[in-house]
Amino acid sequence: MPSAPLPAGRHFAVTWSIPDDFGGMTSALLHRSRAFRREAGVDVAVLTLDDRIDYADVEARLREAGEVIDGVSLLNLYDWLRSHPLPATATPATRHPFRPLRADEDAVTDVCSGETVLRRERHGPGGEVLQVDHYRRDGSLVLSDRRDLDRPGRPAGRSVVVCDEEGRPQRGWSHISGLYAAWIDALTTGSKAWLIVDSKTTARHLLGYRRRGTVMVHVVHGAHGRHGAAVTEPAEVVPSRRAVFSQLHAFDAVVFLTGRQRDDVARLTGRRRRLVTIPLGITLPVAPPRAEEERAGAVVLARLSALKRVDHAIAAVQRVNGVLRPPLTLDIWGDGSRRASLASRIGGDPAIRLHHHDPAAREVLPQASVLLVTSRSEGFGLVILEAMAAGCIPVAYDVPYGPGEIIQDGRNGMLVADGDVDALAEAVRAVVSQPAAAREAQRQAARERAAQFSDERVTRLWGRALRRARRRSMWHRAIAGVAWRARRWARVRGRARR
Repeated sequence: MPSAPLPAGRHFAVTWSIPDDFGGMTSALLHRSRAFRREAGVDVAVLTLDDRIDYADVEARLREAGEVIDGVSLLNLYDWLRSHPLPATATPATRHPFRPLRADEDAVTDVCSGETVLRRERHGPGGEVLQVDHYRRDGSLVLSDRRDLDRPGRPAGRSVVVCDEEGRPQRGWSHISGLYAAWIDALTTGSKAWLIVDSKTTARHLLGYRRRGTVMVHVVHGAHGRHGAAVTEPAEVVPSRRAVFSQLHAFDAVVFLTGRQRDDVARLTGRRRRLVTIPLGITLPVAPPRAEEERAGAVVLARLSALKRVDHAIAAVQRVNGVLRPPLTLDIWGDGSRRASLASRIGGDPAIRLHHHDPAAREVLPQASVLLVTSRSEGFGLVILEAMAAGCIPVAYDVPYGPGEIIQDGRNGMLVADGDVDALAEAVRAVVSQPAAAREAQRQAARERAAQFSDERVTRLWGRALRRARRRSMWHRAIAGVAWRARRWARVRGRARR
């Protein structure tokens, strides 16, 4: 009898935040959580560590959009603290500096939910945050986070103090990571737990977190070199990943979305046993594919940032429309720092439409003919798979790491030399100008390729990886115990001889 897709226990996905205009990493995290629930029947709690105050509304919107389903929940650290006490410890919190903010202090601002103050902040002369106090809805202080201990008025040194229901100091730490660890301890105590850490920011904070019965896995969603460039020395790893990449042994497994990236990191770090490849999964559509005559236009689904180079997609479609009649439409879905410049670049071109970010935008893929992917790098490219499953032909720059491992050039999509806008335009023109039968053959090949990444298959890969990570964790803990006992015996024998 086959084993259950996932091991028993409490399953968590850990990230920093759920932004309103979230991108690929958060989409992948939420999708994996839904797949764990649907394919394996396990509940998944998504843990967030940021201090936005409207997570109840965030979860309601995500449920309405289908991004969060029954059996998947959102838990935010600060929301949880407002209604749950942390277990007390023998270490007194009074040894940590504790000076709650007063509403009448200079440079203090309140963050409210309606008329209820949930957060109070003290700022420095440059606007930098020097202290944040968090409150329960009854007005009692739940946590004080001071960040200018060593140099008053300038960020340096930290004191994080959690208070009881009366606002009295209960537990304290000199680093915020201590609070994160205490919260996870409270959630996992007494049960076998599986923590999948998606955010690279969160991974840095949890590097030292090791507990018996808890398996820690980190998922690397993006390229580890600047703009996906080849990396041959640790110093060339992007700064935001160096701390984690120098301590991969801190996790029971590190998951990469492509084999190419896993192999590159193995060569870079000299470590391979903990490195695993698990691609992103997709929910295969149940509706029959759209007829060729029902499809039209190109789409881009991406954050409007420099990394995504959406201006290349605009330029390519405009070049195609210089020779194609009727013109090809391009619908762009996303938000980000480049929105204003992209709107200016589009000008009054009626063939190109700029929409805001919408989680439901993926529903346009079954009606679209072509998906354009122009990123400088891709950790995997979930949107490519989603497009292929919908029969939408992807045209993508061949950048590390994802597109080249998903798309078979000319068969189920098109790969183009990185940054070559002329080649991108020619690939788009070739797709939309070829005979309908040839284009439909490409769509069918794309659907067949996407079926290889079904949620069922990927969830089973996760189950295998988690079980192996647990065995590895237990083995290393046993070896560490033997080594500790040997050192202790050596010390005892040394004292006896003296």
